[in-house]
Order: sequence, then structure tokens, then C-alpha cells
Amino acid sequence: MPEKKTEARVHSAPESFSGRAHVKIWYNEAMKNTAIFIIFVLAVLGFLFSISGKKYPQMPANADHIGITDTAICLGCHDAGKVYPRKATHPPKFECLKCHKQKRKKT
Repeated sequence: MPEKKTEARVHSAPESFSGRAHVKIWYNEAMKNTAIFIIFVLAVLGFLFSISGKKYPQMPANADHIGITDTAICLGCHDAGKVYPRKATHPPKFECLKCHKQKRKKT
């Protein structure tokens, strides 16, 4: 049997559109989307960083506050009806030492 010769058909792109231009357009679109995503992520991280910097008042470095290691000692003076009660706007947390740290003595 004689062999059939098959020709490979090559489809050429229209003159106004070449494969290289298609790759360039896709590459630019992908780069634009990536840049937008990176800017968005950086904006979110910047926002979170800016709101996380709340500073709480430190405990004074006086004789009454030096060496406090328990919340019960704090509430002895700062509980409702005591000598120095917490403000009404103070969050209802009873773990004073999580937020309020000892002031370091300057040496």
C-alpha cells in the first residue's frame, strides 16, 4: 500500500494579531493583577499594624507598685469602692498584668 503523505496544517494568525502580542497582553494583565494584590495585602497589613499599637498605662515605679505579681493585689486598691477605683470606661478585665507592665527603673 502506498503511504499517504499528510501535511501539517499551520494556521497563521491574522496580520493584526500575532501570538507574541497575545503573550505580552496576558503578561501585562497578570502583572497588573499581581501588583494590585500586593498593594492590597500591604495596605491591609499597614492598617492592622497601625491599629495594634495601643499603649496601656504602665504601673508607677513607686513603693506601692513595685513587686506586684498578682491581680488580687491590684484590686485591693483599684476595685470598685476602693481608694483608687478603675474608671467606668475600663474594660472588665481582671488580668491587670497582661496590659499594665511594671515601669523599669532608670539606672
